[in-house]
Amino acid sequence: MQIHKFGGGSLKNPQSIEQAIKIIKQRNNEPTLVVISAFAKTTNALENILYLARNDQDYQDELNKLKKFHLNITLQFFNDKNASIFDEIDQYFQQLEHALYNYKDWEYDIHYDATVSFGEILSTIIIHNVFDLYGLANIWLDAREVIITDTLHRDAIINWDLTNKMINEKVKPLLRDNNLIITQGFIGRSIDGYISTLGREGSDFSAAIFANCLNAECVTIWKDVPGIFNADPKIFDNAILLTHLNYKEAFELAYYGAKILHPKTIQPLEEKKIKLLIKNFLDPDTKGTLIDNYTTKDKHISSCIIKKNQVLISISPKDSLFISENDLSLILFIFSDFNIKINLMQTDAFHFHVCIDNNYFKITSLINRLNEKFNTEIKHNLFLVTFTHYKNAIFNILHNENIYIDQYNGNIRQCLTDSIIL
Repeated sequence: MQIHKFGGGSLKNPQSIEQAIKIIKQRNNEPTLVVISAFAKTTNALENILYLARNDQDYQDELNKLKKFHLNITLQFFNDKNASIFDEIDQYFQQLEHALYNYKDWEYDIHYDATVSFGEILSTIIIHNVFDLYGLANIWLDAREVIITDTLHRDAIINWDLTNKMINEKVKPLLRDNNLIITQGFIGRSIDGYISTLGREGSDFSAAIFANCLNAECVTIWKDVPGIFNADPKIFDNAILLTHLNYKEAFELAYYGAKILHPKTIQPLEEKKIKLLIKNFLDPDTKGTLIDNYTTKDKHISSCIIKKNQVLISISPKDSLFISENDLSLILFIFSDFNIKINLMQTDAFHFHVCIDNNYFKITSLINRLNEKFNTEIKHNLFLVTFTHYKNAIFNILHNENIYIDQYNGNIRQCLTDSIIL
């Protein structure tokens, strides 16, 4: 049993779909489940359309552009405009427009999931039909029927018991009669029946969920780079390809912000010792990066991870000079209540400093809540730079005078700064 995952960065035009077909045709007829993300930039487009809809602005032009983008890809494969695929695309865009208009009074996160999930539905419907056209008989599986989550929308937590049950009941019987299934990454359904999503870039995690429940031998994630590097190769010419990592090393890189892999991907694979391959979509014969249970020989190579668009919030009490343990407890509870991950934190006698990703909708509400009890100061447009094995670091990118937080933890150094040298 094999799992393949294709991301939106790889699937962006008809030529890339043909490349995916070539890759899947080489799988030696082994039972395979293919996880597909939304096509390139579709999620961003849907987020923008949702913003316009919720603010009573005209979104029709943007919606038409998105529909035209999907139709143009489809037309490269199907010359007959009466083919059933065009009716399917039209029906899903009608459902999308219904969700945009009729769900505006819903809580934002629920409306977000109901809207943005159409990106994965549309991409998989097109891929399903094109694979059939090229002689790759396959079954289209709706992940919303088998990936069951809690009610925490936009970053939902998997209900493993129910998900295992649904995959056993619905997916395993399909694999007995069909050796190729196409399904969606990123999306699922909450226990109360609403569509849910697993967080941005959550399709990697979806692949790991299916692998765990189906006891797959291997997951292959296809990227537009040759594998995992110790720094972003698009920024650093001297970045080194890491050909082998163990689960812990891979999780560490993902946890600190390496874009190549969603951090939740590792645990379901480690639990059942399932191998993970990160391979180059455009050059599938190259080695890539293997992640498994074995210790790597290159364990002391320093990595550099840059997270852009960071926000520093400095919090101080209104009614006392210093910040107390009770204050810290309340602050952490507020962040948890908003489901906001803290990337870095530091305490001094008078302030609690917190670094988080910039999320306009959440930060606005968060600051309003914090300001009920505390004073807050905010700095935007910062960089969080993380070095692993920092004593061996080969990247000199910091202006020392512009560092707001500088923390050391074992072999990890993390710096929050307003500028970097590239």
